[in-house]
Amino acid sequence: MERPSDCTSQMMTALFCALALQLKYLTITLPDKEVYPMTCIQFGWSLPSGPPEGMSRNAYMEGVQKGFELIKGHFDSFWFVDHLQSDNDPLLAGWTALTYFAALHPELTFGHVVLCQSFRNPALLAKMATTAQFLSGGRFILGIGAGWKRTSTEPTVTTSHRLVLG
Repeated sequence: MERPSDCTSQMMTALFCALALQLKYLTITLPDKEVYPMTCIQFGWSLPSGPPEGMSRNAYMEGVQKGFELIKGHFDSFWFVDHLQSDNDPLLAGWTALTYFAALHPELTFGHVVLCQSFRNPALLAKMATTAQFLSGGRFILGIGAGWKRTSTEPTVTTSHRLVLG
């Protein structure tokens, strides 16, 4: 059995802290003794973006499965990053991992934290998002950004883009 890495331990610690906040509905009692439900508070879990260096596929998948078991009935959604690279850390492809886990966990809504618009043609991204929404029965949440991390977005800029952009 593999010893959990520091990264895995940190992930599990954060997950346990989040589970301590198992608020679904907050109610208040007004002076007339009636109870009014307040807005529903929803929690989401951001999945680890890939196995830390040295961790096997099996250990990673077991850790993620344990995470899903812990959040079951307490969290409403799960999220996955959309980066092509992150320094030297191994990353899984965001769309592929997200759709894989979405198929395994139909009780949860899902989305990316967040999609980088420069990675994909806008028409293709729209088609991917509408397909995910249709096939999941409306569980997909679209989050889109500009791509803030230079080391992740730079590889997508081709020579022709550089000439056009200056």
